[in-house]
Amino acid sequence: MSADRAAANDASSRCLSVPTAGAVRDLLTDLKGVLLTHTQSPRAEDATDVRTVIDLLTGGRIELEQVGERRSHGGYLRGRFRLRLVRTLTNKLLGVRERGSDEEGEEVVIDYRESYKRIPPEKRDRVMAAFRDGKTLSRIAMENQTTRHAVRDIVAAWHAENGLPTPDLLGRRKTLLLKQALPSKAQRLSEEVHDAIARDETVDALTKRLG
Repeated sequence: MSADRAAANDASSRCLSVPTAGAVRDLLTDLKGVLLTHTQSPRAEDATDVRTVIDLLTGGRIELEQVGERRSHGGYLRGRFRLRLVRTLTNKLLGVRERGSDEEGEEVVIDYRESYKRIPPEKRDRVMAAFRDGKTLSRIAMENQTTRHAVRDIVAAWHAENGLPTPDLLGRRKTLLLKQALPSKAQRLSEEVHDAIARDETVDALTKRLG
């Protein structure tokens, strides 16, 4: 509180000039540059710059919540924060530490999940190939190091792009689980042959019985 009062007193003792439109544009460009370029930098000082900008824009507060299924590869995180852009510009351009209300600014919601448009085409092809092979969404997600939601997005987008209705994924899952629970025809024949050998049944008799 004392720091805020000191900052306010300091600001009141100085003659503040209204920034020009050019100065505002330049600052916005600088902030954008930090967020777009420094996030890819391995330097510690660049990471510090990014954190500083994020703290200014969010007020240092980002709320996280779990969305979707609470299982492996089934959910994702969602972040919420209030965008303090005007406050950030004021602080930077005027050197005034303006706190403002916690409800100030537009609420921004970000889903921390893989966007379909950012998934490489070759990865989408692998996902669809596995889907057509009858693999479950969980297994496809695990094999491609992604989430079930991303797999669902890929499947839905592929069908939409090809003018096809989105498949019933829940019904498909139940069918796949049922198939996995039932023995295959080859497995049943193998068991029949094994039992016939144990009974000393002739090949002709086995062939006639199995049709």
